[in-house]
Amino acid sequence: MTALNRLNILAASALGMFFGVSLVMVGLAGDVVGFLESHRFLPLAMSYLLMAIAFLSSGSRDPSQYYGIEKAYVVFVMGFMALYAWQPWVDMMASYDPFSAIVSLVLMSIATAILAR
Repeated sequence: MTALNRLNILAASALGMFFGVSLVMVGLAGDVVGFLESHRFLPLAMSYLLMAIAFLSSGSRDPSQYYGIEKAYVVFVMGFMALYAWQPWVDMMASYDPFSAIVSLVLMSIATAILAR
């Protein structure tokens, strides 16, 4: 737990982006994306895990330090994210691309930023 207390969000973000760019550079990004697309619950579980890590590494790990609207927003977005494991939802959202993808990414980023504050 002490390791999570010392986690620097900026350094962790840089490491994550480095890993992603490295996958593209060595040509493995397509394989990884294909694997993740064929296992719908894996990206969802990883997203939830990363949100939990952001929360645990934040300065405000006490839920009482968050406003009610922030808690409700995070719960709403987590439910919204769970819909992406359901193929009919993915198909419907794909019909509104790229707008739906951008809105979804913004919603999820704001929720994670709330948890990481």
